[in-house]
Amino acid sequence: MEPTFPLSPARRSRAPGSLTIYRSLFERATLGMVMVDARGAPIRANAAALQLLALTLPQLCGPESPPADWRVENKDGKLLTEPFRAVVGAAASQDIAPLWHVLSAGGDGERWLYVTASPVHHAQRRAHAHTLISLTDVTEGMRRRQALVSVAEQSTGELTALRAALDRMTDAFVVLDYSGRFTYVNARAHEQFAPGGEQMLGRPFWEVFPILVGTPMELEFQRVMHDPSPGTIETEVAEGLWLEVRSYPAQDGISVYIRDISEHKRTVAELDAALAREREAHGEAEDRAQQLDTIFEAVSDALVVFGADGSALRANRAMRGLMALLGERLSLPMSAADFDAQMRRFSTDDAGQSSMAGRPLRRILRGESLTGEQTLDLVVRTPAERQLHLNISGAPIRGSDGAIVGAVESLRDVTANREAEQERSQTLSMVAHELRTPLTAIKLSLDLSLRRVQRHIPIEPSAFTVALTSCLQLERMVTDLVDAARAERQNLGLAPELCDAREIAAQAVAEQQTTTQRAILIATPLTPAPIVADATRIRQVLSNLLSNALKYSPPESSVALQVELREESVWFGVRDDGPGVGVEAVPHLFEAFYRAPNAGSLSGPNVGLGLGLYLCKRIVDQHGGQIGMQNRPQGGSLFWFSIPFAQPESDGA
Repeated sequence: MEPTFPLSPARRSRAPGSLTIYRSLFERATLGMVMVDARGAPIRANAAALQLLALTLPQLCGPESPPADWRVENKDGKLLTEPFRAVVGAAASQDIAPLWHVLSAGGDGERWLYVTASPVHHAQRRAHAHTLISLTDVTEGMRRRQALVSVAEQSTGELTALRAALDRMTDAFVVLDYSGRFTYVNARAHEQFAPGGEQMLGRPFWEVFPILVGTPMELEFQRVMHDPSPGTIETEVAEGLWLEVRSYPAQDGISVYIRDISEHKRTVAELDAALAREREAHGEAEDRAQQLDTIFEAVSDALVVFGADGSALRANRAMRGLMALLGERLSLPMSAADFDAQMRRFSTDDAGQSSMAGRPLRRILRGESLTGEQTLDLVVRTPAERQLHLNISGAPIRGSDGAIVGAVESLRDVTANREAEQERSQTLSMVAHELRTPLTAIKLSLDLSLRRVQRHIPIEPSAFTVALTSCLQLERMVTDLVDAARAERQNLGLAPELCDAREIAAQAVAEQQTTTQRAILIATPLTPAPIVADATRIRQVLSNLLSNALKYSPPESSVALQVELREESVWFGVRDDGPGVGVEAVPHLFEAFYRAPNAGSLSGPNVGLGLGLYLCKRIVDQHGGQIGMQNRPQGGSLFWFSIPFAQPESDGA
């Protein structure tokens, strides 16, 4: 049924056109519009209304019925069975329910509609025949309102839960307003700061805690109030009572978390002290390790550290130097087999039983200590074919439980000792041999004389001469041995005094001239030759050089002694016409017990210990002089020495 729009008589002539315009506006309106008759039955609806109601026009205006699940409720959830009839009735009494809650399975499922009703009056009577109902979609607004209500209800619950949680906190929590008054105090704060039950809420901070006025805690509260940024401080409010205070800006003041960190501070202090002790102990351990490392490297003996499996792990500087002397480079760590093979290459022991990594190491790893008489000797040969005598000692390295975890071996170069022992043995044999010669002569002379006496035969004077000469030789050898021992200790007992070198030279020549018929020439300067020296010892040097010159030169040749004044010393030279000294013997002439090979006496007995030239050098050295020898180009040799001039005494002395 088409709706009737009542028009005044003046407008009826224009009704057909106007009706078309009204209908067009009705259909195009974005506002949902439904026209109902006087009984409240919908007779027309625009597209916007049908969409809002989730109905088709036949379902709304007939002949079809709305879906079974379609219903309309008011804002309180009450079902409206005839919503349009209710609107028409309410419009007449101006008591319209402004909100509809439309529920249906179609569309968006539910909509909230704001409903207004406008009666359409007949032009000639006051009663209205139709009512225009306007529908406005307020679903989004209602949903927001419901959400706000839900949030508000939830916030109220959360606030309650938050307060309960704050009261269960083990940390104190308070809220201060900008005037410094407490607006909230949790249970822990009451318990910690107001154990007597005194009221804190509403009271200013400085009134409750006058002891904290001016402390870092109050200054932090003031800072957060003026500078809205969080802050954390740790402060000792009383001896041993440390608090961690965390301040956060709030809407009307600041929120403060206060935690008692006294136990934490004590624990940290104890940990710091323990850490300091540990660092100190670690530092001491490192110092000891550094000291041991320095000692290990500085030890003059070659040291090698082995693992429990016999592998060579570490060597000191002396060991590396020894391997370099043997023409090898020691690359550690090295397995026991490789190290043993490397050491066997130098060993002169064909069986290799004395190798470092052989029998000695196995004994040490079994728990033996190679010390004292248990040490072993190892002889190795260098690339230059020089033999080195090494003495091996060692000990096991034990862990804290006493188990053997490794071994250390020491190699000491005893080559000099072994050579000295050999030289000493040879020297003793030579001394015994040389002493036996005059003793034999003395024994024979005495034996011969005794037999002549027993037979009542006169004794030949020559027997006494031989015995006396042998005694003198024996005395000289003993004297040389005593002097050599003193010279070795730098203790010849010199008695220096100012003397003239010319007189000492003349005395030495006169002394030697009594023992030979050969000519001994002497040339001395015309002017005095002053020296500060032990005249007896200088004369001993000259006598030894003259005696050697007479002994190792032809009997028909002469021997000459020359004394010269040089720049800073008096020079003495003894010249002979003998065969000279072999080149290979020259470097060793002044060594103790050295006798040049093939150096046979050409005149006189070839008796001596090889100490004469050694004592000459020691005497000259202790006088601050020099001594030397050279073979003369025309034949023979020249032995010389020099003694510094006597320094004149200064006037101010």
